[in-house]
Amino acid sequence: MLKKIIAIIVGVSFSSGGQAMAAAACNDRSVIDTFSELYVCGALLNCAMMNITSYKELKSLSNEEIRRRVNDSVRFEFEIAVYRNVGTSDAAQFVDYVKNVAADAYIGARTLLKSANAIAADYDQNIKRYACQANIQFDDNSLYKIALFDNVKSIDRNSGLNFAIIAGLQTNTGLSSIVNTLSNEVWSTMGRFRTTVLFTVQPKHPHKRSSANFTVGLNPSDALQ
Repeated sequence: MLKKIIAIIVGVSFSSGGQAMAAAACNDRSVIDTFSELYVCGALLNCAMMNITSYKELKSLSNEEIRRRVNDSVRFEFEIAVYRNVGTSDAAQFVDYVKNVAADAYIGARTLLKSANAIAADYDQNIKRYACQANIQFDDNSLYKIALFDNVKSIDRNSGLNFAIIAGLQTNTGLSSIVNTLSNEVWSTMGRFRTTVLFTVQPKHPHKRSSANFTVGLNPSDALQ
């Protein structure tokens, strides 16, 4: 489950032992895997909405299976029903477009992270919690797909834009303009995805390093700038 936290650098100095422990904890393979899970399936995409239980499962699915899950998602269908209910041919085509963009984003997410590692940013000795900085290298083609989907989702976050799109779909004259606008803004959106992201690691047992002994936290807002 995504843990929503506020990432605060508390300015506590490392002891030499604490610094070594922090570096090991932040870049532990199981910690990086958990960070990737929270980042892709929590901060960027909502895997649960598409009946995908984890990033590991997402990476195992075929393109066809991902498209099927997007098409079968009741929650996603509810979100886009406002466009389907317009009832015009443009509206029906826009719904298909949105579903294709969503499926492409989840397909692209499988290869989004070309590499991810982390360094220690700080350590709060009082609560034994490490602040870590993930350094991410993106696959540009995958990032493009996710950025386009983020543009589509931004419609719901902007009531004025949502109203304008519905008005355009009602007249059967606005579809190409809507699609072009969403596509033209992708490059700007891609620039908002941070290549360095703060997250926290709190060992339950500071001297053990198995995945069961770490709580990894990520604030979703830290993924974008």
